[in-house]
Amino acid sequence: VVRYDAEIADTDRAIAQLFDGLARLGVLDHTLVIVTSDHGEEFLEHGFVEHAWTLYDEVLHVPLVLWAPRALAPRRVARPVSSVDVLPTLLRLLAIPNQRADLDGASLLDPTPGGASAPVFAELLISERNVVRVVIRNGWKYVAAQRWLTPEERPAAAHVEDELRKLAGGTPIDPWGPAVHEEVYDLVHDPGERRDVVGHQPDALRELRSVLGTYL
Repeated sequence: VVRYDAEIADTDRAIAQLFDGLARLGVLDHTLVIVTSDHGEEFLEHGFVEHAWTLYDEVLHVPLVLWAPRALAPRRVARPVSSVDVLPTLLRLLAIPNQRADLDGASLLDPTPGGASAPVFAELLISERNVVRVVIRNGWKYVAAQRWLTPEERPAAAHVEDELRKLAGGTPIDPWGPAVHEEVYDLVHDPGERRDVVGHQPDALRELRSVLGTYL
């Protein structure tokens, strides 16, 4: 944990150097700065340390900061968003015409839609580790895995991962096959994802299964 805190401090220092450099060049007020990350890190919240095994909140919740004081008023988007929203947001912010109809995300500058929220998806497709997808919608989170290793099984899998990749060995995993492991969380009352209610919320499970099926 101390080393991880040191990495965070080093990143903070690097961001400060970036802003200082832009200011010295005289372009800070005309520059859009985006700060984000590819993933979070697990520190035993769900029994393991590392990343690229699960899609719990400690892995999915990353910073996403857009800084452009001449173009953006300070605000916070509280609803769940995704990294796929960055591109359409930039196109909108920079007034670049968008002729594409295949973008997965939506501009964060658009007002929050009323009624049911659009689902947010996440995927982790590493056949030597876990193959898992997540749907977050209306305060519910659905976890569906085609391959699911428990924390106790993961160290052995990590040990042989590189060799399996070199030899193209291991058991092939169909990322489009049926789920072998499912979880459901009520994020409103259980934001830490401590209580899996997959067996107690059949309506939510049915709806989220359908949403994921449509996405796939």
